[in-house]
Amino acid sequence: MRRAEFLALTGLTTDAFYSLERRGRLPFKRPTQGVWADFSSIAALKTALALALAEQGASQEKAALFVSIAFNGALEQLLSVSRSDPFYFGFMTVGSEPYGDAAREFGQARSMEAVAGSWREIGQSMKRRAEQVRPSGEVVFGSVLIDATLVLKHFRARAKQAGLLKLVEDEFAASLVQLRELEE
Repeated sequence: MRRAEFLALTGLTTDAFYSLERRGRLPFKRPTQGVWADFSSIAALKTALALALAEQGASQEKAALFVSIAFNGALEQLLSVSRSDPFYFGFMTVGSEPYGDAAREFGQARSMEAVAGSWREIGQSMKRRAEQVRPSGEVVFGSVLIDATLVLKHFRARAKQAGLLKLVEDEFAASLVQLRELEE
């Protein structure tokens, strides 16, 4: 798809898109530069998820980095039509104490770790991780989460409005097939 279609799916303006691109804040690598580049539906969905994470408090840099790394692991669950409860996607921050300014002053390491699933699944995952890191003096500081099913719902509505729904659904189906082949 062309840039105008990509912008319609993500809700970005041309200026906002180029600003993200210049600062390296897109969660995918552009195959070519300039106006005539082709974009995929997956790249547009990644961008929509990164923008949603940034709206919830993640920096644009962290949101783009996280989505570019963790997206494939969550794609199949997100696109699953059998999911009845909302699917949340985001990251938890794990690291050493002290907290806040003291941590920055002493250069304490912190890492972002993927979390995805229902509220219950995420709560269990964070509890398990907190128990795992406690002996080393690390803690789970917090998380940034989005309702990825809601982002996908809005994404599909924008695709329908732009006349791109069939293209989007076909690309999603092809991506799922590729992921399943990689797992085998």
